[in-house]
Order: sequence, then C-alpha cells, then structure tokens
Amino acid sequence: IENGRLVISISTEKQSYNRFQLMLQADAGEQIFGCGEQYSRLNLRGKKVPIWISEPGVGRRFDPLTIGFALKTKHLPRWFNTYISMPSWVSSVGMYCHSTSSAYTVLDFKKRDRHGIYVWEIPEKIIIGVEDSLAGAVGGLSDYLGRQPPPPEWIYEGMMLGLQGGKDIVAKNAEKVSAAGVKINAVWCQDWEGIRKTSFGKQLRWAWEYDEQLYPELPEFIEELKKKGIRYLAYNNTFLTPGSAMFAEAREKGYLVKKKNMIDIGMSGWMADMGEMIPHDCGLDSGEAGTTYHNKYPLF
Repeated sequence: IENGRLVISISTEKQSYNRFQLMLQADAGEQIFGCGEQYSRLNLRGKKVPIWISEPGVGRRFDPLTIGFALKTKHLPRWFNTYISMPSWVSSVGMYCHSTSSAYTVLDFKKRDRHGIYVWEIPEKIIIGVEDSLAGAVGGLSDYLGRQPPPPEWIYEGMMLGLQGGKDIVAKNAEKVSAAGVKINAVWCQDWEGIRKTSFGKQLRWAWEYDEQLYPELPEFIEELKKKGIRYLAYNNTFLTPGSAMFAEAREKGYLVKKKNMIDIGMSGWMADMGEMIPHDCGLDSGEAGTTYHNKYPLF
C-alpha cells in the first residue's frame, strides 16, 4: 500500500514471459469511464477497449462516406480508434485503475462479474485506488498521474477561427468577423507551410518553413495580429515532404527533424498530428522495441 493505493509490482526473471493477465471484481450495475480520449462511447461497460494509439479515420458507421474513405486509405475506422489511448479508467463505484505499461493492452469490461486487464508484456506496476465516489476516483487518479496545467487565459477571451488560403484571405476574413462584433482570440492556419497536390488531392507541404507565396513576411503578419489581440496557431506533424530542404538534411545526417522554427517566428501553438504513425516493428536508436514505444510516441 502506497499513499492509500494498492500498488501491485510484477517482475520475472524469465524473458520468455511476455504476457500478463489480471482479473478484478466488478459490480453488475457498474459504469466505466476513461481509457484515454474516446470519441464514440462514454460508458465503456460491456466493451473491450484496445489500448493502441491509432488514426481515428473518417466516420464511425458503415455509411457511403466511411466506406469510400476506407477503400481509398485501406483503413476502416473502428469505434475505439483514438489518438489518445491510455491504460487507465475510473468506475462509478469509486475505483480507479492504471497500468504503467505502454505496450499493447486490452481492457475487457464485457463480463458481468469481473474486469480483465491483458498486457502484451509484463507491466512494472498496476495501481488500484478506491474513493467514496466517481468524482473522488477521478481526483485520486489525477493525484497519481498528475493534473493537466490550466490553459492560458487568452483561449477563453473570444473565438478561434480556422482559416486558410494565404495571408490576404486570412486577414480579410478575420477583419470581416471582427467587424461583425465577434471577438477573435486566435486564427488557426494549417496551410502556413504551403500545399502540394498528390494522388489524394491537396495536402499540406510538410516542409516546416512558412510558405513565402501564401504567407509572405509571416513573422511580421503574426506581430500585426498580436497587436489586435489575435494569436496565430498552426499545424505540425513528424513527416517531411521529399524535395524539401529539411528532408534533404534529415536524409543526409540520418535523423528526422533538426529543429522546429515555429515558435521562433511568433506562433502561439499548433496542432501536432501523426502521433500514431510509429510502426510496432520499427528499429529505434535507443534500442527500445516499437511495441512499447508506439503508445509513448505522441508524448515526444
């Protein structure tokens, strides 16, 4: 028992032991919440939830849009696909549980009398706590994992506008919305680094330098917006477009990205995409297996 929590420590001397299973008692009317960010279900009771970060896809049902996108991308979205998948949950009876493993995990809440934890390695620890309410369980789990820092105050001071098409279009539309009496706190421009045409259609250029044609003198434009109380937000992921200067450098020196220059030119934030793309069978310089690094990758 540590700080009022049951901490189950697991170890083995045999390397061949690479799976773990634990059953916990469940109440018939119990409700389960958590497992990261879940888009399709709130109460997870009656479901098996794989803990594996993945592309959510477009759509959740077998409708023409979902099927068409799946045929194009060869990826059929499932209800549990999520960018943020975590091996922890809270219960309506006041219990919370967390596994310290980042390996592929299945949390099984389908059975009436028990919950199952299945991990594709031997986890270092399983943490279980009991409080007097669901709210108490949320507090107990966040006491252990750490609480999110509060967002900056400026995000509450108006509307964030998603705009694209270049500096002139962004400025024109932001001015139009402001003139209508709407307070704008930020503009989000995903195409700040330019666009390219591919077999999939129009995609972002992924060169991570601002496009001089779409957004000439972008640092100065960002400063102009800031004087009006408007922040500039952008888009970012871990990929590089072949033919870009950064791609050539990464290929020559053997690493992916040398530096990010987004903060240097005044951006206040960005959408960090593609955190699910590390293959499970990849080779890493650290020597860590892709099967355990995959779910950690978005943190880095």
